[in-house]
Amino acid sequence: MKSLLYKEFAVSKKTLLICLAFSVLGLLSSIRFTGSIVADYVIFSLIAATIVRSLTDDEKSGWEKYSRALPHNAFQRMGAKYIFCFLILTAASLIMLLSDTLGNMKIMDYQSKQFDYPITNSSQEILYSVLHAIPIQFFCFSIFLISFAVLLPLNSLLKGQFKVLTFIPFVPSIILCFVVNGIYSITGSGYRTYPFTESIKKPQFTAMFVASALLLFAASYFISVIIETKSGREKLKAVKAVAAVLTVAALAVSGTTVYALYKDGAFEKIDFSYSSDYEEKLEQSEAELEKQYALAREEMLKYVDEFCGETLVDKKTEYIKERISAIGFGDRFTEIDQVYSTEYPLAVAIHTYGNSEHPDSPDMIKIYANVDAATIMTDGDPVELAKQIEDMFSEGLEEERMVEFMKTYGLCPDVLNENLDGEKPYKTYCFDMIIEEHIPKNYVSVSMTLNIDVMDGAIWDTRAYVIEDTKSPQTK
Repeated sequence: MKSLLYKEFAVSKKTLLICLAFSVLGLLSSIRFTGSIVADYVIFSLIAATIVRSLTDDEKSGWEKYSRALPHNAFQRMGAKYIFCFLILTAASLIMLLSDTLGNMKIMDYQSKQFDYPITNSSQEILYSVLHAIPIQFFCFSIFLISFAVLLPLNSLLKGQFKVLTFIPFVPSIILCFVVNGIYSITGSGYRTYPFTESIKKPQFTAMFVASALLLFAASYFISVIIETKSGREKLKAVKAVAAVLTVAALAVSGTTVYALYKDGAFEKIDFSYSSDYEEKLEQSEAELEKQYALAREEMLKYVDEFCGETLVDKKTEYIKERISAIGFGDRFTEIDQVYSTEYPLAVAIHTYGNSEHPDSPDMIKIYANVDAATIMTDGDPVELAKQIEDMFSEGLEEERMVEFMKTYGLCPDVLNENLDGEKPYKTYCFDMIIEEHIPKNYVSVSMTLNIDVMDGAIWDTRAYVIEDTKSPQTK
């Protein structure tokens, strides 16, 4: 068996080296360009081509006939091919898992710098990235393993120029995995197109995918042994029985998986994206939108006033829910990844990391309100006013005074986060505003995002992001 397995690797050495080179390029692209789905599937395509070429070369070189003269039976000859395919596929899957993990870490590193992303240290970042990458890689591993399960018996049946047809099972697998991986990546970025991508994240479906693929792969092995056995087939009754049992089991588990996905709503289409959501909002009347914004603003200001000078993230989760419920928001709790997509005017997410040392206490609290950007009109220079507003919220200013200044300009945070800096709790108020001239002089407007960190009841840090828009008189 070892010699047969060595032969498989030796024959495919050059192609495997090319695959290794592409793997290195794929990993480098993941580090530099936040992952590359195309590079991943080029690797899989090359591996599929490597397997098919190895199988077709066996017939051209006369190896198939020669191997039957060696002291190896059909179990060993086919076993070497199946082990070779399994090892190559496992290696490719691990490379893609590493590539996706590196890409996810790159994205999260960017988000943690640009936004208030709920990851606070490198170990949590790595764990979160791996857990996000594992489901899709197990799914792809299962799909390609099924392709091998179809390919290898076909290889034993087809002869001559028809052997090239053994590549056909890989075509739908590559397309399916490429599409699902792309949708999965978009879903992770905040878009939702098909619930299927949500279903494959669940551990029970990951287990069912792998179980189905392994059972079919095992059944395929015994079927290939039966096909490969040229004489003495009457002695294969036990093998045929095992092949039949494994095939039935594989079909049963596969059918159960499809049914479970159907019950989970995996095949329902949801036409939702940021763009479609924006289009739907455009179709609503301005009065209705203003009503929604006003309600969200009212509820956020109520929350701000109630907890001004107080932090909750350093308290027990049960106590936090009681306090928030006491002011009328007990029905607003949601998951951290759904806080922006709820229909509530104000939504509350209490988040605890899976590896937290204190599972009964949160690591982060996020309050989101569906408020529009505040529009501030000025008789002076919008850029200068933006600078004045930033300077107004200076370090050391008490939170109570900060809230008073905030209301003076009609500002209302759309996001209020509570995090821990080590063991020290702090809040982050996030504001969006647009500053324009009453009477256009320089045709300048300013879009401004203001993030204010509050610790120990006073401003700890202020960050302003200002975008100046100079318009022509015709478009003003």
